[in-house]
Amino acid sequence: MSTITAEEIVAPISKNEMYLDYVEQATVGILMGALRVVATQQKLTPNESLAVFFHPSNTDSLNIM
Repeated sequence: MSTITAEEIVAPISKNEMYLDYVEQATVGILMGALRVVATQQKLTPNESLAVFFHPSNTDSLNIM
């Protein structure tokens, strides 16, 4: 009985560009959804919330992107 390594499982997935694009789009969607929830709670307009998110002093949010 042969064993399957993690590399053998992950390698085809990491080479599948369509799958990676889907994961990237899903991640951006989740981040934008979270941003919308916080903006609603803080009663910010969309422009204000994006300005806060992309402000240079807010390096944590910029590192995520």
